[in-house]
Amino acid sequence: MQEETGSKAQETKERSDINFRVRGIPSRYRQTEIRDKETIEIIETGLNINRDFGLKIWSLTYSYDNSKKELIATITFATLPTLLLQSVHRDEREFSVLSSDLQFGEPSSEFEEEDIEIVFDTHFRGWTPLGPNLDVPKYDVDCIVVPGLGGHAFGSFKARGKLHMWLRDSLARDFPNIRTLIYGYQSSLPGSRSIQNLSDIAGRLRNHVLQLRANSNRLVPIILIGHSLGGLVIKEALIQMYESKDDLDKATFEAAYGALFFGVPNQGMDITSLMPMVQDQPNEGFLHSLTAEGDYLRKQANAFQVAFSTKKFDILCFYETEQTPTWEKRGDKWRPSDVKSAVLVNSASATHTLPWTPTTRLPQAIPQNHSDIVKFNKQDENYELVKFHFNQILKAALDDLQLHHKDRAQSSAACATTGSLTIEEQECLESLAYPELFDHEPKMEHQVRRACRWLLEDKTYQEWLKVGGLVWVKGKAGSGKSTIFRFALGRDRKHSSLLGQNIIILSHSFRTNGSPLQSNREGLFRSLLHQLLEQVPQAMSLLTQSYQEKKNDTIQGSGSQWQKKELRNLLTTCIARLDKEYTLHLFIDALDECEEGHAIERLVNYFDELVTLRTAAKSQLHVFFTCRLRPILVGKVELRIQVPEREDTTKDNQPLSSSSSSSSNKKLIK
Repeated sequence: MQEETGSKAQETKERSDINFRVRGIPSRYRQTEIRDKETIEIIETGLNINRDFGLKIWSLTYSYDNSKKELIATITFATLPTLLLQSVHRDEREFSVLSSDLQFGEPSSEFEEEDIEIVFDTHFRGWTPLGPNLDVPKYDVDCIVVPGLGGHAFGSFKARGKLHMWLRDSLARDFPNIRTLIYGYQSSLPGSRSIQNLSDIAGRLRNHVLQLRANSNRLVPIILIGHSLGGLVIKEALIQMYESKDDLDKATFEAAYGALFFGVPNQGMDITSLMPMVQDQPNEGFLHSLTAEGDYLRKQANAFQVAFSTKKFDILCFYETEQTPTWEKRGDKWRPSDVKSAVLVNSASATHTLPWTPTTRLPQAIPQNHSDIVKFNKQDENYELVKFHFNQILKAALDDLQLHHKDRAQSSAACATTGSLTIEEQECLESLAYPELFDHEPKMEHQVRRACRWLLEDKTYQEWLKVGGLVWVKGKAGSGKSTIFRFALGRDRKHSSLLGQNIIILSHSFRTNGSPLQSNREGLFRSLLHQLLEQVPQAMSLLTQSYQEKKNDTIQGSGSQWQKKELRNLLTTCIARLDKEYTLHLFIDALDECEEGHAIERLVNYFDELVTLRTAAKSQLHVFFTCRLRPILVGKVELRIQVPEREDTTKDNQPLSSSSSSSSNKKLIK
């Protein structure tokens, strides 16, 4: 195909102010300069254009999903390419670029001869990361920005009639330690067929935020920016997180440190000029809910105050001091009136958030209308005001976070050196404990340990020590599986102690002839949680929170004991949140003696999920379990060790102590 030249598209030059988002750009080079040049080549090749079109990359940063090794860019053209001109009204278009067509550099072999699928769009829905910072691990704070009613995620914050966009071109550069993300969502009024309400929009934002946090390497503080309806969406999403029982919801809520609200109609807005746009449409009721006469915003205000009654949340409200042109229909399009105007959100509504305290930040007036209150030019005095207050909230968040880390470190050190726990933490551990939890395995005699040393030479065992994952020690009843379990566990404890490694070792033995908790999964989860919290006290906060809720429910008459599913989820979350510097070793004996239906298969699947979880966190999880021969496990566990048959009839669960016959002990295991 013949390359398009700039002269062929001169008739489109009046559209050169259009900002495009480009997704799917591969990250093949570390150097920023080289990466910019290759991105230009990929885009120009995909659009079949030359340098005459004046392609400019304004921002180029990693995708919000750290699992995707790709970049997202915002770009403009001095002259709009024909291929994009044809797709302007389609919002989005995809192009393929063959790596072999690229002339720049020598990319790694994984990209050679593969199609690069790049997507151009102008709708900016979902997440768009902004800013020059390409080093993902270096950001300290997430800044999440939500536009207003019918607002464009990018255009709402762009200087009117200019290319300058302050979130990208000023804020992200003034604060290179933040990751700025704008969130686009559908809320247009004219011609809409949507039946969504504020709760629906907030629910989608909440799920996007949870996905964002789940895909992140670490949970950093959050500062939020909301314009108009966007502020209400933020408040509703935070309320949903507060009321949720999900651990990630709660952690994300706690990570929210403050917000900048611009013209947010906390007590309603003037919708008089907007009503003709939605007359007889499904979204008419949604617009009505944003008025002062409705109950929705009043209930939201009360719920928001409850959510932050005990949590510090720094809010600064900005309000408009100029009237906004109202909307009128000209032909088949709605346009701002040249004559009529109104104050859409008054100062009382824009500044009503949390109860007044001595530390509450005073509301700030911006001499602009409702739309232009978030549009700043270069060197804009209004931006400088916003920048100052943003820096205050950012500094307070980082100082609070640093103090929190210091307190936790001191608390962990105190627990590690003195074994001291708070009364509530002691109660939590006691709620998990049961009498048999503290039973100790009998000491192994020297000849028994020597008889088990064949395990150290086993190639499967050696591989498991290196790569982790699941290893199944199998054998018939009475073959010595429990003896091997105790030998491997004892050696692991001694080895980690000598080397001083960050290894957490947890163990549990099922017993059919023991108490009910020794033969079911609830006992397993109680045991592993108790051991984990003893070794990693900083994980205690998660349990104490759940325990306190359980105590409150009990006071109100709806409480109950720990449930199996609840314990399982707590254990999973604690393991997921362990620092990647820790290596976790689980030793489980006699899996076949768990008396619940399908327990073996379910537990093996669960252990496999934990391994995947720790692998994704770039850490290792080793699971060593013993079980009799079970055909169902053959296809599930790759690493398997066969225990040689014993020459005597001593039972696995009998103490192998000095009271046993010395003649039989000499030949316990081949």
